[in-house]
Amino acid sequence: MYADAASEFGRAFRTALIKQNYTAVSAENTLFAKMTGSETVGIIAVLPQQERYPAVYCGIATVYCRDLNPALWTEQIPRWMNPLTFFYHAHYPDTWTRETMELLSGKPIESVKNAAFTALQTTVQLVLPMLDKVSDLSSAADFLIRFGHSVTEWEDAPETESAFAEDLLCVRAGYQGDFLEALETRREYTQHLRSDAERGIETDRREYSDYAKQMKERALRLKQTLMLTLGDGRRLKEAQSVCEQRRSRNRLYLLKAGILPDEA
Repeated sequence: MYADAASEFGRAFRTALIKQNYTAVSAENTLFAKMTGSETVGIIAVLPQQERYPAVYCGIATVYCRDLNPALWTEQIPRWMNPLTFFYHAHYPDTWTRETMELLSGKPIESVKNAAFTALQTTVQLVLPMLDKVSDLSSAADFLIRFGHSVTEWEDAPETESAFAEDLLCVRAGYQGDFLEALETRREYTQHLRSDAERGIETDRREYSDYAKQMKERALRLKQTLMLTLGDGRRLKEAQSVCEQRRSRNRLYLLKAGILPDEA
């Protein structure tokens, strides 16, 4: 049953996304990508789940991430991309229904065909326009700080670890913000907590003060690392060199995968 569901989802997403200029990267129709700008990539992943319908993950990567090839392996995707339910909840924070959220998460409460249609329709209408707006590094940084997990500190970890990390994106983009784009106000946080409770969803949300403290501490670390890099000539030169190495490697992968046109 669930193998059939994966096939149904894959066929439906392939047919629709190819019309949106996405490339089917995997033969199993589990990964689709397209260039949304000269250095940014929109990604839709349709991942099989045990005893559930497939889960849809959506995200953005740039040619300055550590290594696009392993970053797009199936087992890596859930580590740095958010599921469709995340985007739905973010867009409809107070009007979503529990049934829709369960359906979009893969709970088999509808026929396979209807579930695939609902997931695809939500992806096309809600997420694809968001991805299409990410056309340069500045908008990529904004998107990933708000909706991703890949913007990290520039660490000395091997390139093979956290292949998805966009640890140099903000250096390359000349980011000048405070890394707090995703920080909710106390009012927003309380409203979302109440909304979840009213719909019978248990959450692990902490007290607002703890949540805000953690968000601000992480933002401060990112800002300090960025300023340290920008203010140190040797460190900045090294970062720029690594950026070019990654760009060359990732563009080669994008060409081989058919995501980047030959003439680009």
